[in-house]
Amino acid sequence: MIGDGKGTAVSKLRGAGFKVHVISATQAGAAPNSVVSESPTGNSQAAKGSTVTIGVTSATQTETVPNVVGMTQSQAMSVLEGAPYNYQVNVQTEQVNGTVGTVYATTPPAKQPLAPGSSITIYVVGAPVSQSPSPPPTSSSPSPTATP
Repeated sequence: MIGDGKGTAVSKLRGAGFKVHVISATQAGAAPNSVVSESPTGNSQAAKGSTVTIGVTSATQTETVPNVVGMTQSQAMSVLEGAPYNYQVNVQTEQVNGTVGTVYATTPPAKQPLAPGSSITIYVVGAPVSQSPSPPPTSSSPSPTATP
C-alpha cells in the first residue's frame, strides 16, 4: 500500500476483507494524499475483519525553503538536489555585490512555505563580463603610393 493514493489503498484493503483506520502522516518528498505507513506492515498475516491502519499525507503538505544564501553554488545545489525540491540556477554578472560563485538570494525566500515539486531559483554572483575593446576600423581603399 505504501505509495498508493488514499482511495486506492482503502479500496484494496476493504476488498481484501479488512477494516481501515486512516491517520495523518508526514514524510518529506511524499506526494499529497498518499500512503506513507501501514500497520501491520505489507505482506504480514492478518485475520480478515481485522483493522489495518494506514498513514496518509495531507492534501496540502508543504515544505520550507532552505536557507542557502551565502553558500557556494555547489553547496546550495547539494542541499536542493532530490525530492522534494526542483531548482534553477540564475548567474548574475552585473550589478551584484558578493563573492563570485556564492548564492546571494533565492525565490521564494528562505523559510517560506513551498509545495512539494515547486521550483526554487537560486541567484549566484557571477564574474563580471568584460567588454573587449572594438578593433580599429579597416579601410577598404588602397593605400596611396609614391610616384617617381
